[in-house]
Amino acid sequence: MNVEFYDNLRNLIRESCVFEGAPSPVVQHFHKEFLKKSLEALDVYIDYHNKCITSWSTRPVQMDASTIYKLRDSVNPIICYEDLESTLLGCIQENDFFQRQYESLITSYQTQSRKNGSNFYNTISLRE
Repeated sequence: MNVEFYDNLRNLIRESCVFEGAPSPVVQHFHKEFLKKSLEALDVYIDYHNKCITSWSTRPVQMDASTIYKLRDSVNPIICYEDLESTLLGCIQENDFFQRQYESLITSYQTQSRKNGSNFYNTISLRE
């Protein structure tokens, strides 16, 4: 596990949560894709006004394995939050698999921001 990588990812998330009302479409898409990877969800919807996140997954949420072990249907948990930054930071999964997922996500956004002239994703280098 690369501690520096995760520190930089946390800084990027903190920076992405500095907005009034709602973040830019680019930042909204970053939040959505980050949560899809972190929650291993098929799709995620973030309602910034009502402070709720809904995720769609084909697997049950692992809240209590003894009670939902045999649940086969899709589960759509709703996560309500007071502080988006803390919620996103709490979703970071720290292991090799997720680090590769996050690296892929960040690389994609750095490339897109260079094409669009945005500097949001260029402000923090996640590569060593």
